[in-house]
Amino acid sequence: MWRLLAGIVAALFVAGVTAYVVKGIIDKRKLQQAMRDNDVREALIDAVDRYARKVKLKDIRSGKYLDVKGDEVSSEIHQGDRIYA
Repeated sequence: MWRLLAGIVAALFVAGVTAYVVKGIIDKRKLQQAMRDNDVREALIDAVDRYARKVKLKDIRSGKYLDVKGDEVSSEIHQGDRIYA
């Protein structure tokens, strides 16, 4: 079991995906805070999954991804929007 979990974490690390969990509804303010905490200045909302309550951001400069998970996704969040921290 631990080997499987370690393999998944290693794969995410190699792929450049960082997971960030917030409490409450994911809105633009919380996305900006997640970006500041992960040293991302400008990002593109790559995917919005309201069922899984997850937003995937793509760092414009490095091309790495930041997954933000929460209790719910706000209706103000749309795929293709740019967010500035």
